[in-house]
Amino acid sequence: MKKKVCMTVVLTFGFLLSAFSQLQIKGKITNSNGEPIPAVNLILKTKDGLVLNFGSSSKIGLFNLTFPINTTDTIILTVTAVGLKNQRIILDKKNIKPNYDLVMIEEPFKIKTVDIISRPKITSNGDTLNYTTAHFTSSEDRTIADVIRKMPGIKIEDDGKIKYNGKAISNFYIDGDNMLNDRYNVGTKIPHGAVEKVQVIEKDQPIKLLRQNNMSDDVAINLVIKDEAKLDIIKEVCAGIGIPKKFEANFIAMSFGKKFKFINNATANNIGIDPRIEIQTHGNNKYANENNKPQELLSTGTGGSPPLPQSRYLFNTSALANLNNYYRINNDLTAKFNFSYLYQHETQQMDVSSHTYLSNGETFSYEETQLNKTNIQKIHSELDLTGNTDSYFFNNTLIASFDPKQVNSGIAINLKDADQILKQQTFDISNELNYIKKMKSSHTVNFHSYLNLTSQPESLSINPGLNDSLLNNGIPYASLIQQVETPTFFTNNYVTYGLRTGRFKQNYKVGVSTQDQQLISNLYREQYDESKQLINTMTNDIEWFKRKVYAEGSYEYTGNKIRASLIVPVGFNKISYLDLDKKLDTSLNRVFVDPSVKVDYRIGTENEIAVNYNFNNKLGGIEEVYKGIILKNYRSLYANDAPVSEQKSHHVNATFRFKQSLNMLFFNLSVSYDHTSFNTISSFRVDKNLQQKIILAMKNRNSVLSFNANGSKYLPPIQSTFNVSANYEIKRFTQLQNGLVENFNTSTVSYAAGIESKLTNFLSWSYLGNYSITNSIPGIDTQVKINPKQLTQRSGLTANYFKNLFITLSAEHRFTQQAGQPNLNFIFSDFSSRFVFVKIKTDLQVGLTNLTNIKKFGTIDFSPNAMKVSNYRLPGRQMMIKTTFNF
Repeated sequence: MKKKVCMTVVLTFGFLLSAFSQLQIKGKITNSNGEPIPAVNLILKTKDGLVLNFGSSSKIGLFNLTFPINTTDTIILTVTAVGLKNQRIILDKKNIKPNYDLVMIEEPFKIKTVDIISRPKITSNGDTLNYTTAHFTSSEDRTIADVIRKMPGIKIEDDGKIKYNGKAISNFYIDGDNMLNDRYNVGTKIPHGAVEKVQVIEKDQPIKLLRQNNMSDDVAINLVIKDEAKLDIIKEVCAGIGIPKKFEANFIAMSFGKKFKFINNATANNIGIDPRIEIQTHGNNKYANENNKPQELLSTGTGGSPPLPQSRYLFNTSALANLNNYYRINNDLTAKFNFSYLYQHETQQMDVSSHTYLSNGETFSYEETQLNKTNIQKIHSELDLTGNTDSYFFNNTLIASFDPKQVNSGIAINLKDADQILKQQTFDISNELNYIKKMKSSHTVNFHSYLNLTSQPESLSINPGLNDSLLNNGIPYASLIQQVETPTFFTNNYVTYGLRTGRFKQNYKVGVSTQDQQLISNLYREQYDESKQLINTMTNDIEWFKRKVYAEGSYEYTGNKIRASLIVPVGFNKISYLDLDKKLDTSLNRVFVDPSVKVDYRIGTENEIAVNYNFNNKLGGIEEVYKGIILKNYRSLYANDAPVSEQKSHHVNATFRFKQSLNMLFFNLSVSYDHTSFNTISSFRVDKNLQQKIILAMKNRNSVLSFNANGSKYLPPIQSTFNVSANYEIKRFTQLQNGLVENFNTSTVSYAAGIESKLTNFLSWSYLGNYSITNSIPGIDTQVKINPKQLTQRSGLTANYFKNLFITLSAEHRFTQQAGQPNLNFIFSDFSSRFVFVKIKTDLQVGLTNLTNIKKFGTIDFSPNAMKVSNYRLPGRQMMIKTTFNF
């Protein structure tokens, strides 16, 4: 069966590649004296005017244009240059010559007076697209983020993550320097007037000595700073007060000199703005698969946050200091220091009604009320030193973070009241060293070392004690105290030798990784006479040791049209874990081969098809093998009765990326399939007061099939950017609840459409709508069909009067429909007015949020056989008066 599937994939994409075969037109352009002419513009079109390709002649007059073989027979080549007579050449694709030598004749010309209506422009230079900032800017825009949102092909998500043509960026540069790492949200707050252009860099490879035969498929954003903005420090101060008892204060200073760059800011507010978004990380943890540290094991409950912008629901008092400093010591050596400190106090109140429906007709329901008061602190620092030349690359990054957190929570579950106090203190320090040396033979040697030390002490106290029938022989008692600690040490070290021969590149890697971990947990009960006992059956003291010795061969080919890579890692894995009290002493050895293959085929100069496949083996972690019960929250008990979990995953993906930069049109289409098999399953046992989870040995599998399409187009005549997307996903998986094994099929289809438009010189409009339908089909009929329909819409209209006054009206609509439940329908509206005093560089703004004074918001959350209806308290209507100074 596997062979048939592989053969089908090969034949399918073989057909696609042949369908997109290319023809080539090349030649040389000279003047009447035989001298080559550079920078001559060439456009290749069909007779109907469809642009097939475009480009310009090189410094020595050469040009080379390709176009699909399946186009019309008649093709028109237009050749233009200032001061030269234009040429229009009609070609027959059946009789393409090997070379076209064109002679351009000088022609005096007179510049005619023209009226420029709109000049948004994108230019292309190799793998770099240049968006001119001024062409996408409206008068109401303040930051470069406001402008980027209007650029076709680029998307900024709600959490600040930037995507280009459907793909997340890997680096965010400011004038070519990566000063913010993957915490780049603050970089999008740069005033748009300081940015000359936004560059999208495809095949981004920041390491200079690896740029030859570059196989990178990363995408990066680079902000090109204007020369005048480099001469001084940009400073902005904002202060605001409002009702009821609201305040906001911000200060930001930034400088972008050649030797020294910085973006330093401080902010504080209690109007629902969460400053954590400024230090949000967007990178992927490349060691997550090997260093699978347990996430926080304890919590105060199952409630979450509503699907709203945080400013609509967050009761907060927050402060953040965020310092980012970048030093260029010389042309090849840089240093940077990033530091942030966050303090946040949050209050959240919610009512939750949870229902779980089993195939045997049973229904379990929980009625809960929760009031949480949370104090959060986050201290984060990074010190980075980088040397980057054509002969060597050196980087050392030291990162340390400390995140203390305390939650005081009052709960009522099925009319039983209790108070909780949760304390968590996570400390994490790591150092990563990477050194690459280029040899005289152009071969490379790479040494890499990564060290990480983590401490995660947690404690949860519940007063009075709950579930006395299970935890205290049916006798009421005063409190429960759960304590957990999971210290972890991890290191990964390897050496790589790289060879390059023409278009081929080979890398051979050997390395070793080690994880040394411990999980200590104790559950205490305290009686009303203040005596305190350890519940012996609910303790853990596990020592966990994992070692991996591995070797890897990677092979890459870079051609004019095709790039291909094959990676074959082989690893010997040894895991041993010990808990003497639980009579647990186990070890296992596994040898894994995890191959991956990728092929990119370029169609023309701008489009490509990418196909990749990988097979992956993954072993579970310490959180899946402890035997003693852990009280995760006031109604959840977790334990395990299974060996180390093993996952085997197949992933295949095909992506087609299409763009016409000249026409400002971007489109991508992808299909992916994932199939994973497991040797363990999470078994849930639900009753009227408690949910218990235990991991059991049982083979099962799941699969995910997804289709995604995204398009973006800028229309110059109406100065508008249109964005559309469609997604379809099918999931198949197994659940085990109350001893019943159930197979589920869940499908979700969603559509989204948006527009950023400048309707007139004084009126701008934005709209974003998203509609989704989910269907959950259990293997056995249940009482309730989970098939929600959800619609979300956001729109804003801004009017500009007298060039100084900006008035904005905005609205947000959310609608949810689920059979058997009342429809949820909410409309929020806001108003703001901003007046700009140009001479003194000052803004005065008055804003009203939540005009309709909505103080309660409801949501319905779904899983295949469960439903949770939540109601959240909202702040209600607010008014703010703010002034902003720029100096």
